[in-house]
Amino acid sequence: MSINIQEQPMEKHNNRDRPLIGVFDLFTGKGGIQSVMSTLLPRLTDHYRIVAINPYHNQAYADRFRNTSIKVEPLVNRPPITPFIGGANQIDRVFRIARRTPWMLRTLSALHQWNRIHRPDVIYFNFLPVANLFSRALPRSGPRLVFHSHGHKSEREISSSAVRRLNARFDAVIAVSEITRQFLVRADVDPNRIEVVYNSVDADAIRKAAMQSNGHPLPNRQQGERVIVQVGALTPKKAPDLTIDAFAKIATRHRCQLWFCGDVLAGGDRAFGESLKRRVKELGLTDRIHFLGWRNDASYVQHTADIAILPSRSDCESFGLVLAEAMSLQKPCIGSDRGGIPEVISHQETGIVCPLNVGAFASAMDCLLAGPRLRTQMGKAGLKRVREHFATAQQQQKICNLLQRVIDRKP
Repeated sequence: MSINIQEQPMEKHNNRDRPLIGVFDLFTGKGGIQSVMSTLLPRLTDHYRIVAINPYHNQAYADRFRNTSIKVEPLVNRPPITPFIGGANQIDRVFRIARRTPWMLRTLSALHQWNRIHRPDVIYFNFLPVANLFSRALPRSGPRLVFHSHGHKSEREISSSAVRRLNARFDAVIAVSEITRQFLVRADVDPNRIEVVYNSVDADAIRKAAMQSNGHPLPNRQQGERVIVQVGALTPKKAPDLTIDAFAKIATRHRCQLWFCGDVLAGGDRAFGESLKRRVKELGLTDRIHFLGWRNDASYVQHTADIAILPSRSDCESFGLVLAEAMSLQKPCIGSDRGGIPEVISHQETGIVCPLNVGAFASAMDCLLAGPRLRTQMGKAGLKRVREHFATAQQQQKICNLLQRVIDRKP
């Protein structure tokens, strides 16, 4: 059975005949996955009852579903004292995880109890370690299981334990890009369980939001001065240091500024963030490169800028949502050739895809800063590409149909 979104009338939110979907995740802050899900889930409520299970009591995540019919349940009385474990590649990480064990056990038990009481049709996960562990609280005769894969650094990052769990217990795996699907297949996840569903952006909503500032001023700019913007967390894998060094190479040739809209994540590497500011000072570019911090009007910032950039170092950049959002605002984009970025940017049509080196990114900046007609042409093509390939209605239709197939499947 498939659901035709366009032909289905709006249902009342108290219709308890609709299947129940429980979305279980351990979100610690703000990020792309939360953005993707907060856009997608409300659009599924015409056909499904949805509960966002929020054991970390993450208020920022809960606030995303305010004024929707989605119910947010904390599941447990208290979150862990420090939700963010951190310590990746550090010797004490195992001890940090051990301290979390009592809370994990209570949460496993609470999920088992919640499933027994509410009998959901599907439990939906977005993080592989969470799916691998917490799916064990659910009986085989219980709900269908779906894992939405938002990206991996490589197939080596996907543990054999998780692969066995996906193949033995999960009914469907959603990959947000073709490269994500390839990583899963190379890790030995059953390809018949995997379906590629690109992330989506609501171009009309983004264009509307882009007209509204949060009231905090942006850096002053002179008439005719162009702005390149990088939106997202200041982490090594997003390569803001590369952006700074590439900008330094072309700064004397153009009247331009570089803005970073984002900051170090909670629990992230503060030293890295400080090193970026020191580098800007060393280059003598403090009047040209600006750190805006986290803003809740990123669309307005992108709209105000002229070019969007994302030189991610890692293949775990499975899609590049901020690039699709920039394309919605008719901004040409510069991105690395890593992860799913080449699936978002159509090279030489909606932007420029570069190998991961300073010279290539500097050349791309040069090209777009010097070509106003090219910027306009690429911007128009970008909006067209978003509407044709990354529209919210397409993602909604595919996810709805996948969920219905999973629910209808015989045990």
